[in-house]
Amino acid sequence: MSYSDLYAADLRGSILLLLEAADVETSLAVLRASLGRVTPHDPAMDRLRTEISWLAQHGLVDQRRIDGVIEGVHVTERGRDVARGRTRVAGVAPPESDD
Repeated sequence: MSYSDLYAADLRGSILLLLEAADVETSLAVLRASLGRVTPHDPAMDRLRTEISWLAQHGLVDQRRIDGVIEGVHVTERGRDVARGRTRVAGVAPPESDD
């Protein structure tokens, strides 16, 4: 697995963890700010949109779009399971265990 694949998987996992913890629809601006505060990730908005779209294609998040623009995002039940480590999805880093 390449570095860019590892980075993308970790970013996706971090996004799911933040959305799962928030438990509400979140704007991309708030999500990006949260990523920068609590993770090592500070993605460009285009990159964040790309990863949110990837997560949506895999049924892990739902997006609310207005005129084709992502306005809000929230985690699905399947996304919660992935964020909590109950289910694994290729391309999403599992949460770190507390062992």
